[in-house]
Amino acid sequence: MSLLRSRFLQQVATMSVGALCVEVIGLATGPLNSRLYAPADHGLSNSLFVFYAIVGFVTTMRYEMAIPVVDTDQEAADLLWLSGFMILGMSLIVVAATFAGATALAARISLDPRFASYLWVLPASLCMLSVQRLLETWAVRLGKFGDLSLAGVVNRTVGAVVAIGLGALHFGVLGLILASLLSSATTIAILGRLVTRARLTCVSPAAMARAAKRHWKLGFYNTGVGVILDASTQLPVLMLAASFGSREVGWFSYGVKVVILPTLLISGAMYPVFFSRSRQALADGTLPALTTRLLGGLVGVPTFFIATLALFGPDLFAFGFGERWRQAGLYASLLTPWLLMEFLTNPLQTLPLVLDRQRGNLLWRVLLLAVRAGGIMFGARVGSDVLALAGYGAASGAILFAYFIWLLRIVGGEVTPILQRLTTEMLIAFGLVGLCRVSYAISSKNLLVAVVTIAATGMLWMYRAVQQFQLTTATQVAA
Repeated sequence: MSLLRSRFLQQVATMSVGALCVEVIGLATGPLNSRLYAPADHGLSNSLFVFYAIVGFVTTMRYEMAIPVVDTDQEAADLLWLSGFMILGMSLIVVAATFAGATALAARISLDPRFASYLWVLPASLCMLSVQRLLETWAVRLGKFGDLSLAGVVNRTVGAVVAIGLGALHFGVLGLILASLLSSATTIAILGRLVTRARLTCVSPAAMARAAKRHWKLGFYNTGVGVILDASTQLPVLMLAASFGSREVGWFSYGVKVVILPTLLISGAMYPVFFSRSRQALADGTLPALTTRLLGGLVGVPTFFIATLALFGPDLFAFGFGERWRQAGLYASLLTPWLLMEFLTNPLQTLPLVLDRQRGNLLWRVLLLAVRAGGIMFGARVGSDVLALAGYGAASGAILFAYFIWLLRIVGGEVTPILQRLTTEMLIAFGLVGLCRVSYAISSKNLLVAVVTIAATGMLWMYRAVQQFQLTTATQVAA
């Protein structure tokens, strides 16, 4: 048991350190990046890559999700090859379809006149990012969390260096596009070695067909979940681009990229480790305890950040990235209900797969898409980007909260203690940040005073939260 505990904590530490390095690089280079590129450049770049976010799951029909959980390496290899050939075929189809209707496509997706000039990004991003996702899943199958962390750090480093270098040379939006594609290429190169080292035998079409037939249910439901989830996440990008323009898309995309830090740093790092252990925990009857104790350590982590973002978002963005990004901070503050619940549900999103509740999961995602669309459409109809994102954030938070409760119930976890702990942490966090806001007002709105007080209080909060997380994680593994 001590060996299992040591291995689990080591895997968590590996993923967390990698995620920390990734986000430190992003935060360190963010202020420079925001001054080299205009909001409209970021908006156009994200409008181009949003195509992958929505269609990318269709390329493999999510068969790669079965790779970490199948019993034999041969079956995993069959699924790997099957997914690879599907990516190739779909990419060729998208190449033909994109350039056959380029003008009409550009006119429908974005008001930015530059959009049509960069349509070649659509098939390129679809192919490269799909292969990257497939290789990341294969690494989870092998338990190569060190390689995953290394790939993430190199990915972010290459992306940041290329974006800054090309931005300094005034490449404009092309610099952001090339930075994203090249960073993806480095991840493929690093994780691709795991496939060559495995010395997989070439599988036959018949073997791939059998694997597809065996896991069609998983592919069907998880493709629907993936498409709907990413469509609902990228809905503001699409609707802001069509209703307002690239500048608003840039504010939204850049704001989300900055404030999603806690989810990527801690919650996202827990996801692959929890995924790899959940099937075994289900078999030995410890999955409810694993889930409950994991959440017991997580609920206190994001609350101070959420409170800070809600009360200081526009001011902090203006301070860190320049006055032209103040609106991005306002957008981010409106998204805090979604950010909080995204943090808590992110490591648990594999539970419906493990528990064979994909149909229920799909229905929840359909509901999430519907309410998000309603919130965005209301704001777009009255011509207010602020109301659109306020509706998006509130609707997302409400549905994800209900989804969070559903996940706890299907796994058999304790609901009331988790909600009580979350409420307590939120009240304390908003109280502390409220005091920081008072000091900000007393100092005649000196942003430097606000930043220093928030940073000092936040460091103490995170130390406390990490101590609680380590305690509950150690208890959960020992159990």
